[in-house]
Amino acid sequence: MPPGRIGSGDGGGSNGRGPGASDASGWLQPASRGRVGAARLQARDRWNTTEIKIQAIMNTMDHDGSMTIGHDEFRELLHSDLLRFLNDGKPMEDDDVAFVLRVASLWGDGRRLSFASAHDALRAWHASKSLDEASLLLFAEFDLDHKEGVELDALRSLMSALNGGLPVPIEEAAWVAEQASALSSSGLIERRDLLRAICTWHIQVDRAVTSLPTIWREAALRTSRELDQTKACKEGMSALEDAGALWSGRGADYLQVDGQPGALSPRSAALPGSGASSRSDVPLQQPLHRGASRKPALIIARAAGKLCFVIGPFILGLLIAVTGWRLQENKCPRNLDGILVWFGLLWMLFCSLLSGPRAAWIVHARIASAVILALLSIVGFMWAFDGDVNQRREDCGQALVGWSRTLWTSVPLCLLAVMFCVCGGHVKRLRDIDRRLQRDILV
Repeated sequence: MPPGRIGSGDGGGSNGRGPGASDASGWLQPASRGRVGAARLQARDRWNTTEIKIQAIMNTMDHDGSMTIGHDEFRELLHSDLLRFLNDGKPMEDDDVAFVLRVASLWGDGRRLSFASAHDALRAWHASKSLDEASLLLFAEFDLDHKEGVELDALRSLMSALNGGLPVPIEEAAWVAEQASALSSSGLIERRDLLRAICTWHIQVDRAVTSLPTIWREAALRTSRELDQTKACKEGMSALEDAGALWSGRGADYLQVDGQPGALSPRSAALPGSGASSRSDVPLQQPLHRGASRKPALIIARAAGKLCFVIGPFILGLLIAVTGWRLQENKCPRNLDGILVWFGLLWMLFCSLLSGPRAAWIVHARIASAVILALLSIVGFMWAFDGDVNQRREDCGQALVGWSRTLWTSVPLCLLAVMFCVCGGHVKRLRDIDRRLQRDILV
């Protein structure tokens, strides 16, 4: 083979890459942020919030604090619904799962994968799916000779172009060629294998701490998803079933973890002593703690909270509408009773839309309803404290004025306070995971 080329049989192992290009395990060291192009920086930074989501899932599987995951656990995780957000809500295809497992195993110890290895593999897969069109056009012009292998100078030129014109060390080009060789299953470096190896390199950039605005944006999205009343109702009913099982003495071998019934695999039907073996590779299922069997009231309280979350807003809307209707006999210069009726009815409609599917028209209707409710709250507040209303309290009715002022002052403030507290809790958890990723895992 001519010098300066790497073929499928050369250097396919996990060690022996160029000096400075890889660490002791053979994995490419992340490039410093000062020597990569803007496209690579943006691709890496966009992945931060996704990385936090993945780590939150894997934290529930780290029962011994080793920050590792078994191969079977990882495979089951890739096939589960938990990672569908990585693929536009669709399950990963078998070829994608095989690629992720292959990349993760290239530098594993054969028994368990470190969280860092799992993150690197998922990041490489994501990069292979989201490479921009300009980069794909550059790759399409690259001449790959299957028989002669990869010409390193040409590959280095391609990688430098993908790096925003900044030069790439020859060691990194050699690493990409060797990774393509290791990923190949045919004995020859195929274009797909080389593209995936390039994508793995492309996003291998030093991780920056996730910015606070990005954290708050993700926290706001999580808070909005918690308004799914259908999910809350199902979780409440499931918690009631758990409490009923505890009260009846039947028990449950496993309880839900973090409010996700059947998140990764169905709840175990095996009871202690039934002879069924306990599989350590079934994630996101934890044995019922002994203390929990003596505290079914806690589970009932959790179920009641979920069900109140579903029923409470409807009752509030009904109460507002009925109060406005009953107080309509007045001579108030402002239509305080009418705005109460409309607000209550629209509030119940908004709650109904929260219980519906996430179709596009329903999402648009939710947004429109929320905007109208906000406008009605502003108008109601202004009318309740209007000077004419204050001078003609007797004509309006003390009850109507008092109820209006209480409602238009307390309800918006309470909603804002609750949303801020919930969103703030998400911010704290997201920042904790982000710091752990930065300090302990992706190092």
